[in-house]
Amino acid sequence: MIAATDEYGQTCVLVHNADCFAFFAKNNIHVQNHAIGRILYRNNTRGITDAGIIKAYTKGTLYYNPSTKNYIRYDNATGVAVAVDAPVRGSVVTVFQQNNPSPKWVYVRWRSGL
Repeated sequence: MIAATDEYGQTCVLVHNADCFAFFAKNNIHVQNHAIGRILYRNNTRGITDAGIIKAYTKGTLYYNPSTKNYIRYDNATGVAVAVDAPVRGSVVTVFQQNNPSPKWVYVRWRSGL
């Protein structure tokens, strides 16, 4: 069981998303407060699963969103997108579901170290 503060400053216990948050904690990946609230809300209302979030973060195609200046890790199979602040081991900014990659996103080609 992991306790965290959501985007409204309320302390919540992360039980529904134990796998997801345990994965991030174990790998020393910071999850921003906004993302905590989004993961909790979207897991319960939109069906974004812990496994989908982890898969998008670890194996998703990397894009750059110039309008938000964040990187997006997008999984085509599940439609889950994880916004991060750096291309490698980036802090999780938010999580959302999208049918296709946005045309605004710029594909980041794989290279050593990414």
